[in-house]
Amino acid sequence: MIIEIYTKPTCPYCHRAKELLLKKSIKFQEYDLIQSPELRDLMIERAGGLNTVPQIFINNKYLSDCDGLYILENTGKLGFVEGTSKIFIDGLNKLEITKRPIHCSDITEETLYIKDNDIWAKEN
Repeated sequence: MIIEIYTKPTCPYCHRAKELLLKKSIKFQEYDLIQSPELRDLMIERAGGLNTVPQIFINNKYLSDCDGLYILENTGKLGFVEGTSKIFIDGLNKLEITKRPIHCSDITEETLYIKDNDIWAKEN
């Protein structure tokens, strides 16, 4: 397994991600974007346009940033359903409200709307 992580030395999230990998005795290749700024464009391309650090890859496939790494860590502790739900909810929370594919319309969160093809529909 090949783990790659793009970092900057002043980034606290980079330090957190590396600490978790080291704590789990996972070897990784680190690319310091301050020492090698020419790698920044490659990182952005590989990460689908994301330009923040850290960006983490496993076997040449994009994994996530620091938050995603910790969500994966917690998924094992929380169990599959709760862990997967947390990943989904955290992803929704990162989106602007108008771009989210689902919406609860009342304070009791009993009425759920799903956005499909840019049209909101009340779920039965």
